[in-house]
Amino acid sequence: MEFLLQCVDLPLECIDQAIEKISRACGLLQANMNDATTRFRIPALCSGERGRPTLIVTYDQLEFLLELHFSVPDMARLLGVSKSTVKRRLCEYSLSVRQAYSVISDEDLKKHLEDFITQFPNSGYRVASGFFYLLCMLYLFQNTFIISRVQRSRLLAMLKAVDPLGTALRGVQLNIIQRRSYCVGAPLALWHIDGNHKLINWRIVIHGGIDGYSRKIMFLRASNNNRATTVLICFLAAVENFGLPVRVKSDKGGENVEVVRFMLEHPLRGAGNYKE
Repeated sequence: MEFLLQCVDLPLECIDQAIEKISRACGLLQANMNDATTRFRIPALCSGERGRPTLIVTYDQLEFLLELHFSVPDMARLLGVSKSTVKRRLCEYSLSVRQAYSVISDEDLKKHLEDFITQFPNSGYRVASGFFYLLCMLYLFQNTFIISRVQRSRLLAMLKAVDPLGTALRGVQLNIIQRRSYCVGAPLALWHIDGNHKLINWRIVIHGGIDGYSRKIMFLRASNNNRATTVLICFLAAVENFGLPVRVKSDKGGENVEVVRFMLEHPLRGAGNYKE
């Protein structure tokens, strides 16, 4: 509550009204969550011609969802249709997700951002984006000026201009993982195998293998143990389905020893065909 009052100068009654409406909506959603009879379904129009019936998605529905800043995947899940259906209807009605972005000028955006950085100097892009969305929602209850969403590129550029030192310091503090780059010549040239043991307390161990060239998942299986024979069974099933890889790469875990033995003793393979 104190954060809201610091961000914008709004009457306490307006904020209480917004909280009351949100609480009422959450209660209705919770009451109807498991009731299949109350779930919304898009009506279908049968034209008598070949093909599936036409799903009736109205202009008002899409316009309402766009005003609430729903993305195309979110609208598709909410309406129970595919993303392509939503995109076609948006095109037919000359609507676009880009229309939901703000037309605020750079000067006004800079002014709002400077005021925000003055109050909250250690805030980055995520907090600033949430601040502008909060302004949009609060002004919407007053039916006054609506700031709406701001493009990520505009907000990042303006944030660098308003607070260059803070932006640089936050960039230095980020713990970015440096990924190794490598090149695999062809499919089946190199497989990576590994296991996930985060659920081992519940007797669930996940073993998987991926092709280094195509990134195709060669096998992925959840087992109740971490034995080397279990990993070998998964590996042999993948070999039967996709073929024998030239090389296999894994960590030094004991669950991979049977795969190592298989690759070293196979008549078409041998030493040098297994990497750690």
